[in-house]
Amino acid sequence: MTLAAISGRDDLTYRLIVPADVMTIPVPRKLAEIALENWQLTHLKMAVATVVSELVTNACNEVPGTVIQTALGLEGGWLRLEVRDCSPVIPKVPTELRLDAIGGRGLWVASHLADKFGIDPHADGGKTIWAMWLQDPPGGRCFPSASQHPVSHPSGGKQVRRPVAPRASEEEAE
Repeated sequence: MTLAAISGRDDLTYRLIVPADVMTIPVPRKLAEIALENWQLTHLKMAVATVVSELVTNACNEVPGTVIQTALGLEGGWLRLEVRDCSPVIPKVPTELRLDAIGGRGLWVASHLADKFGIDPHADGGKTIWAMWLQDPPGGRCFPSASQHPVSHPSGGKQVRRPVAPRASEEEAE
């Protein structure tokens, strides 16, 4: 396993390279939890840990025996999670959750837990699946309205558009 970190809170990125094996799934999740604690973003811990687990599990199932790169970084008020693998297959993100489906829930869950979500194919045949969260305080509102929710990213990757619901703490406050 390889770990690299660049210092400075606003430009900090943690990168972890692990074998694509189900036994390594807890390692990127633990890195995410530690990074969020270091950045004082613990209000995002449950969502980020769940998305890391789902994306790394998918990559392990897609390309066993290769390596997966996980990255967590802060950029412009956002927390960005990336999971990169060598598979050229761009998965379809379900638009609805089917209770009778055998699989396919991970990307749906990830796309709904993140404020932004997308998939960037790479020229070498691999891809990066990413998720982003605003770094708001626990009681803060992420977006004033769904119409003000920008979903474009400079990479031009495939993105899932969805309305953003208020966080549970906001609903309780109203």
